[in-house]
Amino acid sequence: MIYQKKLKLAIASSIFALGFSYAATPEISGKLTHEHAAFTNEGTTIGSNISHGKDVFKAETSARIYIDGIYDEEDGSSYHVELQGFNDFEAEENYSGGESYTQRDPLREAYLDTTFGDKWAVRAGKQQTVWGTADGMKLLDAINPTDYSELVQNQMEDSRIPVWMINAERNNDNGSNLQVIVSESKSNFIPGFSTISDGSARSVSVTRGYGNFGARQSAMTKTTSAVDRYQPFIMKGVDSISGKSNGILNIVPELGAVAESFSQLGASFTPSYGYGFHLENWDYATVEEFVHNTGGGANFGGACTDYYQRGSGSAVSTGAGSYCLQEIAFDTNQDAANLLSGMEKVAGKGSWFDDKPDTTFEYMPDATFKTFATFARASTKYIRDGEENDANFGLRYKDTTKSGLNYSLNYLRSADPNPHMELEWQNASGQKLTVSESVDTNGGGSGATGYRSITLTDPSGSSAYGSIGGTAVDGTYTLAKPVTLVLREKNATIDNIGGSFDTTIETETLGPVVIRGEALYQKDVMTPIVDRAKMSIGNITEAFTFNKGDKLKYVIGADVTALTNMMVSFQFIQDRNLDYIDTTTTLTNSYAGNASNTRFDTDVTGARYTADLATMSLQNQYQKAEKNKEFYSLYLSKPYGASGQHRWNNIFIYEENGGKWNRLDTEYTISDDTIFTAEYNKYWGNENTQFGQFKNSSNVQLGVKYTF
Repeated sequence: MIYQKKLKLAIASSIFALGFSYAATPEISGKLTHEHAAFTNEGTTIGSNISHGKDVFKAETSARIYIDGIYDEEDGSSYHVELQGFNDFEAEENYSGGESYTQRDPLREAYLDTTFGDKWAVRAGKQQTVWGTADGMKLLDAINPTDYSELVQNQMEDSRIPVWMINAERNNDNGSNLQVIVSESKSNFIPGFSTISDGSARSVSVTRGYGNFGARQSAMTKTTSAVDRYQPFIMKGVDSISGKSNGILNIVPELGAVAESFSQLGASFTPSYGYGFHLENWDYATVEEFVHNTGGGANFGGACTDYYQRGSGSAVSTGAGSYCLQEIAFDTNQDAANLLSGMEKVAGKGSWFDDKPDTTFEYMPDATFKTFATFARASTKYIRDGEENDANFGLRYKDTTKSGLNYSLNYLRSADPNPHMELEWQNASGQKLTVSESVDTNGGGSGATGYRSITLTDPSGSSAYGSIGGTAVDGTYTLAKPVTLVLREKNATIDNIGGSFDTTIETETLGPVVIRGEALYQKDVMTPIVDRAKMSIGNITEAFTFNKGDKLKYVIGADVTALTNMMVSFQFIQDRNLDYIDTTTTLTNSYAGNASNTRFDTDVTGARYTADLATMSLQNQYQKAEKNKEFYSLYLSKPYGASGQHRWNNIFIYEENGGKWNRLDTEYTISDDTIFTAEYNKYWGNENTQFGQFKNSSNVQLGVKYTF
């Protein structure tokens, strides 16, 4: 079994630790580090609704203890252990102390070096192994996961997460090298994902007074929460899943509370059609019709009165409008999630944009009241299935040609350290519900036809999820079978095939020039797909999916020495999606003989495309990814001081579409055991790029290191 394989690997790696006490006296050394960091810009970080000044956000002190010794003098076996104490007085709660499988791990490394046979060198235990050497990014360097708590600001040896593995190398007689690796599979540590409690639930429960839409709810229970809300390095793509205002994890329960409010209201009065109003039966009115007070939505009379409709300049006293919908949403969720905004009870101030949406309701204009009823009292649950993967297996072959070209061939079968999500509806028993779409051709009371609605059905064939039933008691109706949207985090098993090369070319002008490159072909990588037509009708689980496909990534670099001893390195990087999707979904609503003249008698169409996992957001129309994403980097490094005892480094990366990051850092040696450090990280450019989105997370850091 999978868990047994991992357990055996961990036990095998831990056995040698029990023998340390029997070995020779170890050598103990260590390093104390303190860093203070502050924002350089005022503003709001992603996922937060509170603006920060040039505040301190990091006051980190760590102590690393290194224990090295000889385990067996006869065969030369040795061991190494790295322990870490950690505390950050300014960090978010989830980042303030030590935690396993992060860069704050109390047990960073613990391994035994020994030999097997005449030629195999074996390192067994918790460790990190480096394959790639690209500047500012990881390509072939895929054995260990990465901690992105500070994005890519930290040195890779610090942000790389050690895992338990067996690492065996053999130097062949011809000078080549073969490496075999078996390691446990672990996800990258990603702010906004990695700190969500497995199985955690989000819900909002509302109770209203009988038919009283003018008053706030009489009772509301909220268990929604913000995950890492004030952590400064949450990506927009992560915020679109777990964010307090923009994340589906929190939006759906708030949407469910609004749907319940509508259901309670509808059940409390009788429309002109002569039967009690139940949302689940009202399949010929949509969100946009309600907003515009037209079609079937106009018959929801009495929901709100005297509100200005779409900035018309005059009050609408017999129906609802966009401001009314916002007020209902605000009454229910206290403006916690980004359901609808920008509407005002003032002539000319209403707004509604389903062509360029940035709020939840604007994304689902074609969702019917019947579909909306499905959400009533809906909750969400986050489940992590990422630990279901087998151990990773890797091979690397290195050699040098007669002409002096160094090269490697690499293969790694592993769990993708970047997780993907699978969405599904479940009932109270945890059964997966089937999603089906149907088009109303009966006309109903309004005479309109061609409305596409969503129905959820359990394995027994029962539906009616989210429907109102029973008799009102003190203004409260029962709600039949509420549903849960489950977000299941998974790690796909992928194949990584790649290689690297480097060679030196002598030139008259520049002197020796090192030309190097890395390439990586990845098979069966999961990438996010957004379907705007499915989103428009409220079919959430089919609007957000992940597609299995292949990618090709490569970097070409050149290194030279300038100004006596300054290293200059330039890189071109490209990430190619070989299974890129950019098409259109058409949902057929019209049918022959339909005499109605409303927009809902026409088909619903919308783009279906590969989204940008790093930057997609409810605020930018779930941004489409580039088919071939390009980056350019320039790295400078130079020692300074009388004997070159100090050093400064600068890396600048420009990404396609205008995102920019520059990191300037220096180490100033005060004495043999004390070093002063400083760094400045500036992010700017297009806010919907990987680096530009962190403009308000630009920072300056000062620190000191003491070794003993």
